Amino acid sequence: MGQIGCGSFPEEAVFSERTSAIAALFRLYRRIEHKKYAAESYAAIDSLLPANTPLKEALALNRSESRSLQSQLQSFTDTLNLVATEDEWRRLNDYARAAFSGTPPFLNDQALLVSRLSDQHPEVHRTAALKLMDLPSPDRWSVVAQCLDDYDNEVSKTAAYIITGNHRLDLFGRVLRKPSEIFNKDYFVTSLEDGDITGLLAMEDAVVDDYCFDAITRCHRFHFLGLLLDKLNRHDNEKTLRAIRTLLDGPKALDGEGDPWDRIKPLSAPLSELKDIIRVGTA
Repeated sequence: MGQIGCGSFPEEAVFSERTSAIAALFRLYRRIEHKKYAAESYAAIDSLLPANTPLKEALALNRSESRSLQSQLQSFTDTLNLVATEDEWRRLNDYARAAFSGTPPFLNDQALLVSRLSDQHPEVHRTAALKLMDLPSPDRWSVVAQCLDDYDNEVSKTAAYIITGNHRLDLFGRVLRKPSEIFNKDYFVTSLEDGDITGLLAMEDAVVDDYCFDAITRCHRFHFLGLLLDKLNRHDNEKTLRAIRTLLDGPKALDGEGDPWDRIKPLSAPLSELKDIIRVGTA
């Protein structure tokens, strides 16, 4: 059996969603001991992807119907993680018996999800938090901001990447103050758009400034030189000066692809200002 470069095997990838569903079922049975409902849920999982499915058939199924199958298994897993009463478990099994048609129960119920945040079981709390952050509600961003400080690192990490991925500049400072296991600062830094950088630098936040300096110098965004000089004139700062000098040194030939000078936007400035810039860079 061949091994994938990441160290996993093909069957692991194919059956991963089934494995997650079975694990969720075992956790639910520990919370609510109901053999009949547990057997029904197991049968529901088996109806989607039986344990004895030959690998070649599972691979073919995964390719042809992967979105539908994986989505159904993942939704069933999430719902198993949210069940807190026998009646909810019965409703979930009824949904499965109806060929998983319609919307899975509980996943879009904001009131239920909020109530599950205080559940003592980690899998219930985590699933509720992750699903709440996905709901397109008017207070979604206050929920995401709250989840950023969650005690569960997985919840906090997800909130951090939702914030950066959606360019919520008002929350960047909080994200950047998180430890590396929550947010890797190397992620997204080179993807920051010019408008993001301008907005972030206007916040006058030292931690955010450092992140922007990194984004500017890594991609050698020479067109930000004037803005950096303005910041330096208002606040004498060694890190700002270092970023300016890095820009004036020019791009390194081995950074990036193609001609490094082609990646630089021209600086629109009068000759007198350019002379001042040169004096700063050679001081």
